[in-house]
Amino acid sequence: MTKRQKFFSAVGQFLKNVFTRNIPLKIISLVFALLLWGYVLSEVKPIYVKKLYGIEVELLNRDKLIENGWIVVEDANYETPTVDVNLEATIDNHSRINTDNVRYGVDLSGITTSNQDPDEMDVTLKVSAIEIPSFCEEKKISNSEITLHIARVSSKDIRSVKVKTTGSFPEIRNVDGTTEGFEYTLTKTVSLKSVFGRKAEIDEISSAEVELDLSTFTDAELAQAPDTFSRTLPVVFRNESDEILNTKATTDVEVTVEGIEIHRYKEVPVKINLSGEDVIDTDVYNYLCTFADGTLPKTVRIYGSAKDLAKIDSISTEMILLDLKSTDSGNELKVIREQDLNASTDPTVLDLNLTRDRVTMKVDLDVPSGVTCEQKSTLIRVEIWKLAADEKEYDVAVEYGDPDEGIEVKDRSETIRIKVSGLTDAMASFDPEWLSASVDLHHYGQGTQEIPFTLRWNGADLYVQNYLLTEPESGGDPVIRILLTAKDGKQYQIELETKTVKVILEEIRVEEPEG
Repeated sequence: MTKRQKFFSAVGQFLKNVFTRNIPLKIISLVFALLLWGYVLSEVKPIYVKKLYGIEVELLNRDKLIENGWIVVEDANYETPTVDVNLEATIDNHSRINTDNVRYGVDLSGITTSNQDPDEMDVTLKVSAIEIPSFCEEKKISNSEITLHIARVSSKDIRSVKVKTTGSFPEIRNVDGTTEGFEYTLTKTVSLKSVFGRKAEIDEISSAEVELDLSTFTDAELAQAPDTFSRTLPVVFRNESDEILNTKATTDVEVTVEGIEIHRYKEVPVKINLSGEDVIDTDVYNYLCTFADGTLPKTVRIYGSAKDLAKIDSISTEMILLDLKSTDSGNELKVIREQDLNASTDPTVLDLNLTRDRVTMKVDLDVPSGVTCEQKSTLIRVEIWKLAADEKEYDVAVEYGDPDEGIEVKDRSETIRIKVSGLTDAMASFDPEWLSASVDLHHYGQGTQEIPFTLRWNGADLYVQNYLLTEPESGGDPVIRILLTAKDGKQYQIELETKTVKVILEEIRVEEPEG
């Protein structure tokens, strides 16, 4: 055996003897040592140091700093100051020290400045403990002072905040061809008081605006129209270069826009309300009663609730009375407005002995109750000329709808006879294919029926200018005269001597098979 081997063998034998001999004595010694150490800890309580890292330094008394006209600049480059501290405590309290029960800060109320100071500057403040546990003591702090950048504060009142609209209200198209929609007005000026913040940021503000999205109004809200609403909206600030400002003073600022009045409107045609019997001898004279501005069709916008608007499909002018009088010097046509019938105002007189005469007059609109109309009147031109007019008769085809189930058409009128009159040049371009008659056979039973028809014009730019119903003095059926105006200004008078067509209806018989 070599010396090296003998050495390790001797060491192994020694260790074996240490751990295997006198084991009871060794156990007693260990217990005694533990008891002695516990006594030392309970009576002597040795002190240990614990280090806490990255404790945020709180900024105290910000409101006092603002009262003094300053604010701490916490822009994109701002980093929250932190400190590291060493705290001493006895070993039994050592584990209770943590960042949750330790606070450090600086007092901003101690900052003193003067008017001579610049608008922005750096200040150095002493860091001190705000709160530390009573069972420990501060031994060391990494930074006893911190430097903050402060700036003067300012405020500005924005007397007029511009309201821009986005989106749109819905539009409603009715089966009668009229359209309904919504519009809004602001009854209150939008202003913003005390936009507050860093003076350099406040001084940049040149204008302010909000965006009102009309599409955000719900169907339930629009159904209440006319009504008044409000919206709280974020404010966008701009500088003199019309660039949007995105600063601490200008972000997250909101304003309540009040007095948003939403009105429901309807576009309806205007009809000239003309009255007069045997006014014009069409073999000698013809007349034209139109809107003076030449607009066709003439429409106005009326406002009201959905219920009131649903009742109205047109607005009529006040009545214009055409009164033909014979005088010693010849014939005169008196044109009288309804409002002048019982007034001292003299009627307008047209001389029928002239080749042509005309008058333009202001006529009020007859607005039904429950709605309002911003346009109160319209200009009407009444024109008469001494020219012969052509008159022709046409047979207009009748289109029939299907009768009720179990009913069939046995016989029916295929056409209706109408008279069309107008100036010679107008009649030269008239096409009877423009017109047709429509008959609805629903709800009629078997037998000979006199069923009303509806006169229609197909694909032509024709508009009803006037509708006149004349009762013959000798009795009998009234004569219906419809004045149609084309888009090019040519006019045609359609005369109907009947309002119905004869239709024979029968029940459909179903024969059951024998057996």
